[in-house]
Amino acid sequence: VGDVEVPESGSGWLTVRRSRRKVDERYLHEDDDPEWGPLKGRELAATRRVPIPSELVSALRKHLAVHCSGAPAHHLVFHRNDKAFDLDAFNADVWKPARNVMFPPADGLDASSPLQPKLSRLRRHDLRHSACSLWLRSRVDVTVCQKWSGHKQLSVFLDIYQGLIPGREEDGARLLDEHVRLEIDGR
Repeated sequence: VGDVEVPESGSGWLTVRRSRRKVDERYLHEDDDPEWGPLKGRELAATRRVPIPSELVSALRKHLAVHCSGAPAHHLVFHRNDKAFDLDAFNADVWKPARNVMFPPADGLDASSPLQPKLSRLRRHDLRHSACSLWLRSRVDVTVCQKWSGHKQLSVFLDIYQGLIPGREEDGARLLDEHVRLEIDGR
């Protein structure tokens, strides 16, 4: 709850402090939590901020008022009986049924078939890719997108998403023309 900033107007912010994971106990130090860990490849105290579009802020503010009023800062915003969602149960009970209603699989094919419509196989992680793609299509600076996404290196972020940046060639040609005109006019 303490990591969500939802102002009366405008965009909000979510501070991401840890990641949900499932790690076998044998791979952990004795004081490590098998379900919650640091952000990937980061120190335990590392954080990153992600924007919350203004269209979602009011709905989130209402949710916080109804479900989290007076809750301590460490309380989860979305939970089941004051505990984090079991990811396997969430996937089976919520994600897959909702996805099947929104994007029904084709009849006569196995659900995991690569011939199924792509959206009928949508994973929760694909929402992360959608967010990054949306930021880039909105022409947010790539270094800001990289920071929001949590990728440590811009090169990794660009390897994944650079094909999604619209109009780069046209923008490049326009900038080159402007620069050449300035150089010629400056003589």
